[in-house]
Parts: sequence; structure tokens; C-alpha cells
Amino acid sequence: MYRLASLLIILSCSGLLFGQTGYPFPTDEAEWHVTRVTPILGPDDAFDRWVYRVGGETIVVDSIVYVAVAARGTCHSDPSTSYQYKPYFPAQYAIIGGLRQQGDSLFFRRISFPPFTGAPSTIYAYPLDQEVLLYDFSLEKGDTIEYVTPDRKFVVENVTVNAQGRKEIQLSSFGCGYPINVLWREGQGCTKGLLETICFNFYAGSCFYSQATGEPACSLPCTPDDPVLVSISPPFLPETVTLYPNPTSGYLTLVIDAFNGPARLDIVDVTGRVVYHQIIINQKTELTLGDLATGIYQVNLTGSSGRNWHSRLSVGF
Repeated sequence: MYRLASLLIILSCSGLLFGQTGYPFPTDEAEWHVTRVTPILGPDDAFDRWVYRVGGETIVVDSIVYVAVAARGTCHSDPSTSYQYKPYFPAQYAIIGGLRQQGDSLFFRRISFPPFTGAPSTIYAYPLDQEVLLYDFSLEKGDTIEYVTPDRKFVVENVTVNAQGRKEIQLSSFGCGYPINVLWREGQGCTKGLLETICFNFYAGSCFYSQATGEPACSLPCTPDDPVLVSISPPFLPETVTLYPNPTSGYLTLVIDAFNGPARLDIVDVTGRVVYHQIIINQKTELTLGDLATGIYQVNLTGSSGRNWHSRLSVGF
């Protein structure tokens, strides 16, 4: 199958239109932490870190409603200090554009370039005041997608579904002056960064974080070894999960009524640190918390379908 999809698609329809796909993009409290490493300086690699963020704000352009995307630089390697990592100062956010999802497609519209040091250079690749196709998760193996910027043509090498149930599209290109491979993950974007979809070499990858689901924050500032993308998920129905006794002296019983396994259980302390982790493989599980100190914790449970559930837990009271 051959498909040619132009990045430059200008549509007149209005509204957010976040389609009912398996994993829609987040519209509230989500961040993409992008790391770029340019290994051209021997032991002193050039390094940059920036953040894209959505926080529930919207913008309206030509009667089309978009979820606002803000960006800021966080840190970089400074040549004046032998390329030591330094935070950008001031590290301020500015809205650079907006996202709009329609079915399996996600569109981006750039409205400005952030007027501060450390802004993502990626933004220059996108035309000003024009809506462009950012992702198309209806692509199939063998399809071709061509972007509006010169020589940006990708071939879909493979389409799979990961353990969370998210569609993953692997693309490759030789039209950027060098071979490049990217991975798109449904509901999260390119693993090189939210907007880093087109011909950017030397990227170490990005970390996705959703505050709305209580996922642990990416390490900031100035640490080049953030984890790969993590999940954002719709919730379990509250009546499908039972956790008792609560408060507890250290022993818990977990029952998942609609269990279709496996599920991931994390217990998080008040600082956001995961202090207990277990993969749940049965509908009913006995837990021994053992060394947890007296205090208040949050229990996060993520199912195989990507749904999640949260509960407050009191230990030692």
C-alpha cells in the first residue's frame, strides 16, 4: 500500500474534536521532556533539555479551538564551563502553538517562537500560522508520509501494539541527508519528543509525564538519562478495585473484579517517590508491605488495558 500524506493540511472545521481512539492525546496537565545530545565534541558533548507542556488552556485561531502547547528551555551544556550542565535562566514558559486531534490524526499549529533563551530549535521546522499534520495513527506498514519541509519523507516499516495496548508505528527515512528512524506511540507522540517527528538526528529521546494520572516526574534539571515514555490512561471504574484493610499495619488484600491481567501496582510516598512496586497477575493478591514507614501513601494501579486507579493508603496508624 502506498499513501502520501502531506504535513501541510489546512482545515476549516472547528472544535477540539479529540476522537475516540484507543489512546487520545492528553489535553490537561501533561509534559514532554526532550533531551538532545550532539556527540561532536569528544568527551564534551553538546547537550540541551527543553519541555513542552499542556495545562488545559485553549487557544482559538481562525475559529478553530486548539489545546495550547507551551515550551521552555530547562538546561544546557555551557562551553564557558567546559560544557558542564547548567539551567537556563530564567526558565520561563511561553505558548508556541496548539494541538487538535481528529480521529487518528493529530494536528499542530505554530503561532509564535518563544522569545527567550533555550527555546526548542525544532519549532523552526513548522510554518507559522498554518495547521500541519503532526501524527497519523491510521498508517499501515508500507505507507509513505511526506512532510511539507524539504526531503522529509518517511516509510512505515512496522506497526505493532505494545503491552499497554498502544499502537506503535516505526518509520525510517534516508531523505534527511542521513538515515533516521523514529517511533510514534499512540497517545504520546514521537519518542524523540512531541514535535521532534522530522529528521532530527542526535536526539537521546524524551520522557513523557502526566501529572493528571500521578505518574512520577521526569528528573530535572540537567540529567540526560530520563526514562523513555510512560503511560497516560483513562481510569478504572471505582467499583472494580478493592483494597483492604485501610489503614493497615503492613498487610493488604487487593481484589480486581474485572481483572484481565497483568497490572502494575505502585505505592508512592508524599514526596512522589515509588516505595513499593509489584506486578499483579491474579484477581486477588495478598501484599506484605513490611518496611514501609508510618505515613500516608498513594496507591497507583495500572491495568493491562492501560486503565488506572488511585487510592489513599494509611500505614501504621
